Amino acid sequence: MRFGVRFRLNPGEFLPSDYRRHALSFIKEALKSADESLFEQYYSKQNKQKPFTFSLSFKPSQKKEKGKIYLQSHEVVFHFSSFDAALLITLYNGIREISKNKNLNYFNNILTISNIFYINTKNITYTTITFKTLSPILVRDIEDKKGKGFLKADDPIFFENLFFNVKSMAREFLKYDLQKDEFNVVDHSLTHSIASLYGGEIANKGLITIKAPIPILELVYHAGIGAKRSQGFGMLEVMG
Repeated sequence: MRFGVRFRLNPGEFLPSDYRRHALSFIKEALKSADESLFEQYYSKQNKQKPFTFSLSFKPSQKKEKGKIYLQSHEVVFHFSSFDAALLITLYNGIREISKNKNLNYFNNILTISNIFYINTKNITYTTITFKTLSPILVRDIEDKKGKGFLKADDPIFFENLFFNVKSMAREFLKYDLQKDEFNVVDHSLTHSIASLYGGEIANKGLITIKAPIPILELVYHAGIGAKRSQGFGMLEVMG
């Protein structure tokens, strides 16, 4: 399940390079505004897995300046995705509530919400699906079950560690014990860059084809894949 929020920045024409951190503050305020108990459920405990992901789309310009992403237009679109209908509805209502404020202060700027709209999702009926990243995938370098940084897609252990992430999600949200022979990255064309978030992380974007049980594919489609999903990473779109 998905919806989008279209807003305009005023008067500036740039986003801070760590815009995901600002977007997360926007999510938290909206959730807290609509249902404080639900907000506490997800954010009172450190490292609690969350059943959602998000991405922002915008048109960057050629102008470069450290810490800023200059835009071709004032318009930015926020995309939110979750398999938890109650959470999705609560967040939607919270955004509608805070949108009554015509001068929201986010992204080191003043923004105005233009509209909130429903996004159609695709039904997954096959066990092999090609996804496109709407926000890049982060995969932790796991050592002794602790994150020790992040991996490039061409690292030999990238997909093994991605499996461990999906296995953890499946256990948390589906009560499903995913086995290695059930999850396979058939193909990919992922490239990496550095994302600005709390010091910079290796982020991978492009196409990825995954073979897995349909409930697992539905899970990563609606809740994202990889680390820091609820901080604006790992959001996927079904190709075709």
